[in-house]
Amino acid sequence: MRGVRMSNESHATMRERILVAARLELACVGPVMLSMRAIAREVGVTVGALYRYFADRDAVLTELIVEAYESIGAAARQGVEQGGTPGEQWMRGWSEVRAWALAHPQEFALVYGTPVIGYAAPERTIAAANQLFIALLSIFARADAAPAAEHPAPSLTAGLATDIAQARAWASAVIGDALDARFSDARILGFLRAWTELIGAIGFEMHGHYVGSLDHGDEFFAHIVAAHAKALDLDN
Repeated sequence: MRGVRMSNESHATMRERILVAARLELACVGPVMLSMRAIAREVGVTVGALYRYFADRDAVLTELIVEAYESIGAAARQGVEQGGTPGEQWMRGWSEVRAWALAHPQEFALVYGTPVIGYAAPERTIAAANQLFIALLSIFARADAAPAAEHPAPSLTAGLATDIAQARAWASAVIGDALDARFSDARILGFLRAWTELIGAIGFEMHGHYVGSLDHGDEFFAHIVAAHAKALDLDN
């Protein structure tokens, strides 16, 4: 049994060494140019040896993607779990997401940037990607239900109505039925809009598109986050 345990530990240790090397390569060349040969050179083993631990480059990418999604979800959760009003939790959650992205630009680009040509993300990446949603949606589960008059039913196309119904069903399944009363169609649309705009704003800043226009990206981002908090009735 001791030999088996040591073998398992050795396997896990080597996998982590490979992932450390892959992260370094990712920071240098980005996901598109990431190669098993470069990773092997960084680890100090043959390319063939890598295939004992990962089936191919896509398997390495999958691990990096899962790690990135889980890390950004953990960052949001850290901000939310500091407590305070729903609006304060929303502000801190997104502040932590932005801070994580600025500290890990290649990982952020890996999951929210240009897709890697030829790579098909497996099902297990979805659960990891959902961690950010779950952290942010938990705020609504603890918030007061917004008066219906403040969120009139939006005019929806048939396709969008189906999407909203699916989003509500998923959110209720992972957060709990208590969320349903707090999530009108308008609020679901507002949440999805906030997620889209705020992730986009982070990417916009990271790619230098504010240069010459905005010198205080942190304050502008906080302004956008606060505007969405107000629109979602989280600032009460």
